[in-house]
Amino acid sequence: NDATLAVVNDVITVTLTSDEAIKTGADPTVTVNSNTATVARNSAVSFTATYTMSSPADDAIDGSSIPINISSYTDATGNAGATVTATTDGSAVTYDNTVPTLGTATIASDNTYDHLAKEEDVITLTIASSENINSPTVSMLGSTADVTVTQGADARNWTATKEVEGGHSDGTVAFNIAFTDLAGNNGAAVTSLTGGDDAVTVDKQKPTITTASIASNNASGDELAVPGNVITLTIVSNEDIVEPTVTIATQSATVSIGADAQNWSATYTMTENESNGTIPFTIDYADSAGNE
Repeated sequence: NDATLAVVNDVITVTLTSDEAIKTGADPTVTVNSNTATVARNSAVSFTATYTMSSPADDAIDGSSIPINISSYTDATGNAGATVTATTDGSAVTYDNTVPTLGTATIASDNTYDHLAKEEDVITLTIASSENINSPTVSMLGSTADVTVTQGADARNWTATKEVEGGHSDGTVAFNIAFTDLAGNNGAAVTSLTGGDDAVTVDKQKPTITTASIASNNASGDELAVPGNVITLTIVSNEDIVEPTVTIATQSATVSIGADAQNWSATYTMTENESNGTIPFTIDYADSAGNE
């Protein structure tokens, strides 16, 4: 896409125009990076020379301007023209045979816990390449649909974002980054993170409370309570949850974690202010991803 760059198998074209007619049979000899080019006579004063870049023949000039040499041409009376080694209009083509690489590929969610994502959370893939690249093609959550790719400070830095929707599967977020440098060299597609960063896991499942049992430390029976008794609510969930908000007898309870984040207890000491009757309680809870 850039006529000033060339990769393997690109054709280099040198356009020649002389100030007088060139003798038939004495057409210019043209080399491109010391390789003989094919010269076509368009007219007595116009010629086109072409050469296809190749590897390893041209590897030594990787990253450099491609040299040309035009020589061995004469006019009708046999006067030899001067050897030409530079374009007259300043045009040049740089040979690029270096495949781009991604030194950085990290992923994060805008969730409170950036390694988790629930529905409507936005996942961001951060990309940094070894050289300027064209806008990469990024697949996340199973497709390239709805992926927004944005250039950062320069063409080495890019981000790709996508929002989690109800149809996306739970589990580790897979991605694929396809990219090319400005000359058209294809980088190896990247499907894994760099630097040991955490992956993002999609979790759209709402947690449930599998156990909620209440008891008093009343000496006459744990189903009874008087002022001064401690009421304990034992909570077990089907997955890890963040600390729940619990009320007992309509008052805020003290919550403690148990063996793990699936096991919790909440306590409240009864006072004379509570009404007689069955002690009510509420448990507000969410998993680590924020599903409630």
